[in-house]
Amino acid sequence: MNILLVVGGDDELTRRLEAPTRQRARFRITQRDWSVVRSRPAALPEADVMLADLTTDDAYTVRGLVKLRRARPGLALLIRTDAVLSRETAMTRLLESPKVDFIRSFADADELEQRLRRLMNHQPEKPSPKRFVGAAGRHLLPELHDPKSGRLNARSIAMFFGVPLADIARAVGKSLSAIHKTPDAVSLQDGLFPFERIATALLTLAGSAENARVYLNLPEAQLGNKTPLSLLRDGRGVIVAQMLDDMLTGQPS
Repeated sequence: MNILLVVGGDDELTRRLEAPTRQRARFRITQRDWSVVRSRPAALPEADVMLADLTTDDAYTVRGLVKLRRARPGLALLIRTDAVLSRETAMTRLLESPKVDFIRSFADADELEQRLRRLMNHQPEKPSPKRFVGAAGRHLLPELHDPKSGRLNARSIAMFFGVPLADIARAVGKSLSAIHKTPDAVSLQDGLFPFERIATALLTLAGSAENARVYLNLPEAQLGNKTPLSLLRDGRGVIVAQMLDDMLTGQPS
């Protein structure tokens, strides 16, 4: 059963979705108020699709939704809105994604369900790798570690982040030849640790390695509109890791 997160919707809207007709799909629905999303956007529950009702007074602006999608690019989005908002440039750009659609506030249940089903059909299968939890509850990614030594492996990290090994060498301040020779060297571990922090945070926030790579290549307002990847290449991954940690815990940026 698909998980639908309804934000800002009223009881009448929820009843449309839960009506037990023979043709209508059934959804497991979670509801949140906009006030909750504003205070802790990173704490939104996992869902296949988010139905964002912008017809209420306290709703996000379209630009707020753009920022939310940057933080969670794997989340499909159905925007409930009316004519004025639908003409905004920011809305037009959002709708360029196959994972974003909008619907009028007066649409009937059949149209609502059809649009939700289309978005859900675009969702890739969710990865289900087993995650280990280390000290202080920190999640570990075995795929970033050398299977023999157990240490972080620069080559595996380069594959996860979709960058050349030379970028990892530059980030940790080591020569490429040294990393080629021993990609899991003890001397590399301190420099590689921020990459694991970032990877674990993004798998939670974005839902997959593919979505994580998309996010890393998008300009981020909290980083002065630089891409997170550009900071990583410059050896400033700790800044990105701290920003993502704050997003996970709901701390203000």
